[in-house]
Amino acid sequence: LSLVAAAILGAIVTRTIAKPLVDLDAGTSALAEGNFYHRVPVSGNDELAHLAAAFNHTAAELQRLSEEVRRERTNAESANAALKQHAQELARANADLQQFAYSASHDLQEPLRIVALYSQLLHRKYSEQMDADAEEYLGHILRGARHLEALIRDLLAYTKTSSAGDHLASLTDANAVLVRVLQILELQIREHECQVTADALPEVMAHGIHVQRVFHN
Repeated sequence: LSLVAAAILGAIVTRTIAKPLVDLDAGTSALAEGNFYHRVPVSGNDELAHLAAAFNHTAAELQRLSEEVRRERTNAESANAALKQHAQELARANADLQQFAYSASHDLQEPLRIVALYSQLLHRKYSEQMDADAEEYLGHILRGARHLEALIRDLLAYTKTSSAGDHLASLTDANAVLVRVLQILELQIREHECQVTADALPEVMAHGIHVQRVFHN
């Protein structure tokens, strides 16, 4: 009877205590190895059953967090790939735009030179036959052509500098740039009856074409 009772008691202990502990130990090892899908069986309503249920809840939460991290990582990798592709496309577009600006500026030089040349020839040949208005109009044409020539030279110099990889700015006299811009906008200023005043301006560390765009705008 004692032996039978001991065997029965041993079976009960194995089923109610030892087996759940072995399952929990196996589950803990699985979690340590990153297997968040592992679950331990839950039977009964004792402390070990509550511990097993708590373990399964923790494993389920770790599984949810792991899947969320995996999704976020996938989204981040996709976003980085898209950003890299966008940066490459932007670099190509910038190179194309720079080449276009250089080509257009280079091609415009000759027509402007012709406009300036023929304006001078007209003034030289017909100056005695021109009234004050004609003299003024021809002067505007000549000054506009010269301003555009200067602007195109600056643009060409800037595109050459940028394409060479030298982005270092140099000192630019803001006073001289302002005078040039006011000459370009002379007609608009007169038509709108504006008065533009300025104190002495400093030299700035910037490309002249950038300063001119600021004043022009």
